[in-house]
Amino acid sequence: MGASLKILFVHNHYQVRSGEAQVYELDRQAAELAGHEVTCYTRHNRELDHYGPLRRLSLAARTTWAWDTQHTLSQMIERERPDIAHFVNTLPLISPAAFWTCQRLAVPVVYNVQNYRLACPAATFLRDGAICTECPDHGLSRSVRYACYRDSHAATLAVVLATQVHRTLGTFERAVDRFLVPSTFMAQTLIKHAGLDRHKLIVKPNSVAPDPGPRAERGTYLLYAGRLAPEKGLRTLLDAYALLEMPPALKILGEGPLQTELAARIANDPRLARVELLGAVPHAQAVACIRGALALIVPSQWYESVPLSLLEAFACAVPVVASRIGSLAEVVCERRNGLLFDPGDAEDLRAALSELLASPPWAAELGASGRDTYLAHHTLERNASALDAVYRELAP
Repeated sequence: MGASLKILFVHNHYQVRSGEAQVYELDRQAAELAGHEVTCYTRHNRELDHYGPLRRLSLAARTTWAWDTQHTLSQMIERERPDIAHFVNTLPLISPAAFWTCQRLAVPVVYNVQNYRLACPAATFLRDGAICTECPDHGLSRSVRYACYRDSHAATLAVVLATQVHRTLGTFERAVDRFLVPSTFMAQTLIKHAGLDRHKLIVKPNSVAPDPGPRAERGTYLLYAGRLAPEKGLRTLLDAYALLEMPPALKILGEGPLQTELAARIANDPRLARVELLGAVPHAQAVACIRGALALIVPSQWYESVPLSLLEAFACAVPVVASRIGSLAEVVCERRNGLLFDPGDAEDLRAALSELLASPPWAAELGASGRDTYLAHHTLERNASALDAVYRELAP
């Protein structure tokens, strides 16, 4: 690797810790591992807790053009003189206006995109439990009609206005130099539905660090780890589990809007007696739970990005059973490093789980293949090498 560059990382944290926050931290670590000097500018949505009614009224405008951020970011760039600005999330306190601030000051922009918000205000392409492409097909105003973002017409309108204004200004064409995405599926989807320049898109797989290492013994339970939300396919998971003969325990990690519904269903269905809701746990405990699992189940019904829990399962040599949809069907290679099933199909999921549980040696082979996938594509060292190549291509 060549001479050290100075990289400015820019990120807006959500109120609840997200996968995007992990990606931000891991990319920052990878940049440092590559030998670069890193400085950071972050905002946190906890700031909104201190906003009064009048200031909250400004949020819609801030989502489009966060003027205070631009002033502070300008000062920081002039003081630190970074070679590259690396963004992960800008909603809502940083805003895409920050890309123009960097361009004005001659700092190339790398934008690591981890969701579909550039084409879908909800960021999921999901509505009423089904894949929805009405916004790219008919215009972003459709999402306002359905209150797709946070079930709020006003909040959705703010996101739509921000996206539309920056499309009109050409922000994503003229003020972003490279887009990083975690899968080819996401790249193709954003080219098709958001109009991004394919020549600026780079597929850079996400990483997991530190390496948890392959587990030594077979696990004892099935595991789901993630947000408890309708699009995650948890209803399908419980339907499938209830059909298993002599099922092992099922542990469900995470919290979210389905928590009460899931708890009630588990309490009232004797077939689910071995299902345990563990709630949110520290990351180290979540990785320990993955290491002890027979398999990690990823039953998503939307165009999920690549969940870090899936990559952690690969790293631990734990087999993965995932929906045949979006990026999941790209990262999980059928019957090579995991199993796939049709999203929303409980019987298909039951059949996949039954086959896996019936053959422990085969399950171990799938887990070992997942470990090979991790070593080939998802280590911090691989991430560092990929980022270094992008930075050096853009550096002045």
